[in-house]
Amino acid sequence: MSANPPASLRERVVRMLHREIDAILAPAGYVQAGGRWSRTTAFARTWVEIQRSSSGLACYLNLGRLQRLLNWEWVPPGTYFSGWRIGDFADSTAEHNSLDALAYDQLDGDSPLRAKVMALLSERALPFLKASHTPFGYRMLPPRLAALREARP
Repeated sequence: MSANPPASLRERVVRMLHREIDAILAPAGYVQAGGRWSRTTAFARTWVEIQRSSSGLACYLNLGRLQRLLNWEWVPPGTYFSGWRIGDFADSTAEHNSLDALAYDQLDGDSPLRAKVMALLSERALPFLKASHTPFGYRMLPPRLAALREARP
């Protein structure tokens, strides 16, 4: 990662990410507003957003879910709103950690990192977000986190 990527690199990478993410999410009914794509149904609101890191050297791809129609008396606290990063949909902890902060210079051009992130978004995150728009979608966790929860003693 370079010490301070030029603004042109950041802008170019963010434009590429916008195009690719929009191509994945628009057919699923997501509407773009700035760096955030959202979809609202009767049961949930889900979103994907690009967040710039505080250092300006990288970005994060965040995903979130807010359940809308719930009986608040029987829903455990903290289950109706959830947020994740794209790495939470990876297979291993090492892969998860490598996908936390996405460096702009590693996402530029014909990048294998960008291809991996877009594959995770289209093949794992999007089906998960679609399934969140069901009456009991609030109970779901991304597959890797669900496996970690089950492995706990």
